[in-house]
Amino acid sequence: MDIAVQSSSKNFTWAWFRNLMKVLEDYESVDLIKDKVKEALKNYLNFSEAEIYILGNLSKSKSDGSEIMEQLIESDFFDRRLIEDILISKSPSKVSAYQVTFPLELRGRVIGLFHLKALEEISEDQLSILWAFADFLALKIDELQMPKEISPLSKAKIKQISDSIFNNLRNFLEASLVKLKVLEQKNQELVEINKFKIDLINNVSHELRTPLVGILGFSNMLLRHQNSPEIVHESAEQILDASNRLSRMIDDLIQLNRANNIGWQVNFEKVDIAELIFFAHKTLSQFRNEEHKFIFNFDEKLPMVRADRKLLLQIIENLMTNAIKYSPDGGEVKVEARKADADTVTITVSDHGIGMTEEDVEKIFDRFYRVKSAKTNKIHGLGLGLAICKDLAVALDGDIKCESKLGKGSSFTVTIPRY
Repeated sequence: MDIAVQSSSKNFTWAWFRNLMKVLEDYESVDLIKDKVKEALKNYLNFSEAEIYILGNLSKSKSDGSEIMEQLIESDFFDRRLIEDILISKSPSKVSAYQVTFPLELRGRVIGLFHLKALEEISEDQLSILWAFADFLALKIDELQMPKEISPLSKAKIKQISDSIFNNLRNFLEASLVKLKVLEQKNQELVEINKFKIDLINNVSHELRTPLVGILGFSNMLLRHQNSPEIVHESAEQILDASNRLSRMIDDLIQLNRANNIGWQVNFEKVDIAELIFFAHKTLSQFRNEEHKFIFNFDEKLPMVRADRKLLLQIIENLMTNAIKYSPDGGEVKVEARKADADTVTITVSDHGIGMTEEDVEKIFDRFYRVKSAKTNKIHGLGLGLAICKDLAVALDGDIKCESKLGKGSSFTVTIPRY
C-alpha cells in the first residue's frame, strides 16, 4: 500500500498521519517499520534526516538510569544535553526551527528516540502531528517486541492494559477451557484440542490488542495540556472507532456463550425480507467504500417469511459486512431474494472478492475458523460471524450454504420457511 502524499509541506496533515498508521499495521518487523517511516519522511515529506534509535533490553537496567544513558550516548546523532532534556521532560527537543528529537515513550519509560531534520521550518501544528506519530511508533514497536505466544508475562501485561475490558472475556475463556477438557477426556484427541486452545487464545488476544493500541495512543494524547481542537476531535473519533470495534468482538463472544448455555431465544413473526434487506444496507453504509456497488434482485410478489426479525437481520448484516470486508478492492455485491419452492424463500449475498478454497468452504462455519492467506491477514475478526449465522439459520428452521472460488468471490445462501 502506498502513501498518497507529495513532496510538499502543505500535504503534511492528519490525512498523512492516518494513512501512515494504516501502512504500519501491515508490517510485522521493527526493521521494516523503521525503513518505511524513513522512506515516508524523506521521500514524501522532504525531510533531509530521519533516524529511529531503539534502546536494547532495559528490563534489567540500573535503577538510576545510568545504563539507559550509556546506550543513548553511544548513538552517533545525539549529544548528552539533548538526551538529558528528553529523558527528564519526556517531550520533544527542538535543536533549531528545522531539527527536532522526540522521545519514543511508553507508560512513563523511554524506549527510543525519533530524530528529524527538515528542509523547511517545522510549524507547531506539524510538531503536534509528529509527536502524535511518535507515540504510535512507540506502541507499534513495543507490540512487535512482545512474545508471539501467550506467556504468563504477556498475560499480565494485557491484564494491566484494561482489567475492565478483559473480565468478561476471561470468564468466557475459562468456561471454554473447562468444556474443552471434558471433550479431551471423551474423545482422546489431546493434540488437536490443545492446538485449538492455543489458537483461540492467540487469536483473541491478537485481535483485541490492535484496537487497544489505538485507544491507548489517543488517550495519551488527550492527557497532554494545550491540545488543539483538531487534535481533540481526531483523538475522539479514533477512540470511538476502536472502542466500537472492540465492543463488536466482545458482543460476539458473549452472544455465543449465552447461546451455548440457554440456546437462542426465537420469537417467530411475519417478516418482509425486502424491507429487512434494505434496512441492513442502510445501516452498513458507513462501512463500505465508494468502490463497492450493491445490486438488489428480488422475485416479483416475494412471499413473507416466518422468522425472528432481529435474528434474521443479524444474519443479513453479517453476510453483507463480510462481502464488503472480503472484497477489499471493491466491486459488485449482489443481494437476491427468491421463491425457492412452495415452502421456502432464499436470500443470497454474493461478492467478487478474494474467495476461498474447497477446504476453507468445508470449515467456514466452524467457530473461530479463519481463512489463512496473505490477504486475509489484513482483515480483522475472531472467526465467529459465520458460525453465528449458521446457528441462527438453524434456530429459524432454515439453513445456510456457501459456494466460493479462490480469487473469484463467494456466495452465501440462506433458506428460510415461508409464512
